[in-house]
Formats: sequence, C-alpha cells, structure tokens
Amino acid sequence: MVIAVSESLARHELLDARQQALDFDFDLVEIATDELQNPLYRANTGNRCFFCKATLFDHLARLKIERSMPDAGIVYGANMDDLDDVRPGHQAAKAAGALAPFVEVGLYKSEIRRLAEIAGLPSRDRPQAACLSSRFPINVTVDADRLKMVEQAEAIVRAAGFEQIRVRYRLDEHKAAFAAIEIGPQELSRMVPDVVATLHEPIVALGFSRIYIDPRGYRQGGAQFG
Repeated sequence: MVIAVSESLARHELLDARQQALDFDFDLVEIATDELQNPLYRANTGNRCFFCKATLFDHLARLKIERSMPDAGIVYGANMDDLDDVRPGHQAAKAAGALAPFVEVGLYKSEIRRLAEIAGLPSRDRPQAACLSSRFPINVTVDADRLKMVEQAEAIVRAAGFEQIRVRYRLDEHKAAFAAIEIGPQELSRMVPDVVATLHEPIVALGFSRIYIDPRGYRQGGAQFG
C-alpha cells in the first residue's frame, strides 16, 4: 500500500494511516509527491485534482520499476458514489491505466464501510476526508503557507471536540482571507456562542481575518465557488 505525503495531506491523516498499517501489519510505503511544484496545480482553476492524481500515478509507475514489479497494477479507491461528482482525478487515472476495483464491482461508500467493519478496520467509521487543497475555491491559489493555515485551523476545531470538519479558505470583498467553518450537521447544536468564542482567537492568530460558522454545516464540495 502506498500513501502520498505532501503539504496537502493533513498530518493526523498520515499518523492514522501509519497506526492502522502497524496494527494490521500492512506493508505501507510512503512517497513524497511534489504536486505543489506544478503551477497548474497551484492555480486551482477547476482541474487541480487532475494534476494531483497525474503526479501520484507517475510516482507509482516509477515505484513499480524501482521494486522490479513492471507488470503490477496500480489500484486506487474510487467508488460508485464518486461517479456522481465531477472528479478530474478520474481522467488522470484513466490516462495512467489505474484500476478502480470498487467501481468494477459496483460498491458504494456505505458498503465499503460495512466491509471495513467486518474486517475490523478502525477506519470504518472515519468521517469523510479529502485533501487540504479541497478547502480552496476555484481560482484561489493553493500554496504551502495557506495549506498550513487550513490544517492548523482544523486541528483547533477538532481539539474542541468536533469530528466532521472543513475549514474553507475564503476571500472577502477586500481579498482578506477568512475561515469558513463547516461541521457535521449533527454537530451544529454544539457550536454555541461560547464555543465559537474559544475558536475565534487562535484561528485568527493563524492569519485569518475572522471566522464564520456556516449554518448549513458540512456539505461535499462546499469550497468550490466560495
């Protein structure tokens, strides 16, 4: 198994992957990817995921050669639910000849979670996650410093006891960055004024002008257009 390590991967996600690999004796290989070096990725014009996945699959193709496994398949985790969403990364997968077994057998996320539960995997009930670059609206530049701001802000919200978290990097009419916080709809009742007050100061200290609690809660793709 391979995990790509870059500025767009939250540290806690990497640590959890390492722990699960250790607990289940998985052969986990970490590779450093460099998608942020690509100006087309940083520009974030709507097809950022294509360049991310293309970089990943290029690294995996080289890894096959390094490990003397030229005929090995490259497999990634796309599933049936992903087909309902615009995912440029699928185009990169197709170009690289990567296989999507969950799609081939028609599995949806809920079914995959059930299989993970049967296997005893602790990741079975993890909240949905996406790379940190997904927190940026289209045409807002992604860079290492901004990714770190988002990651640290999400860590602050997580430390307050919330599980499903997105801190969206938004720009106001003056081009000042503010943190738009989405949490799971079932958790919104706990986001009371006293809690908001405890989040405001440390998140603003990261470089955001203010915080905003989205009353709609977390929704997939909520960052796309600001």
